[in-house]
Amino acid sequence: MQGNYLSLVAHIHSLCCIVIIVFHSLLILGKPWGHLTMGGKFKGVLPTKMKVVSAVSILILFLFLLIVEISAGTFLIELNSVARIALWFVIGYNIIGVVLHIITPSKWERILWLPLILVMLATSSLIMVNL
Repeated sequence: MQGNYLSLVAHIHSLCCIVIIVFHSLLILGKPWGHLTMGGKFKGVLPTKMKVVSAVSILILFLFLLIVEISAGTFLIELNSVARIALWFVIGYNIIGVVLHIITPSKWERILWLPLILVMLATSSLIMVNL
């Protein structure tokens, strides 16, 4: 039963990551949603430097998705011990993300991204305490 529970929790985390990855992908492709990210500093289409930041965010989120799924034992079980250590970085990053989304001057980031980051923190933490 615990395996099914951890898989579900990991999949919820992954879904949150995928939503944010799709958002950043669309920003890179030129969607004028700059006000919804990075403190709301950039209105409209992101400048090239910030598109690079979005690309790095995509890579980090995909790595975190893999770490959480492997830690939960959904695949690549042979990497489980490494992923369990890396899971601490995911949790730490999510804690920092929660704090930054609480203090952001952008109300849209608090509305859109804070709930997702909270779910990501909760799910990655649930996996850690159940290992």
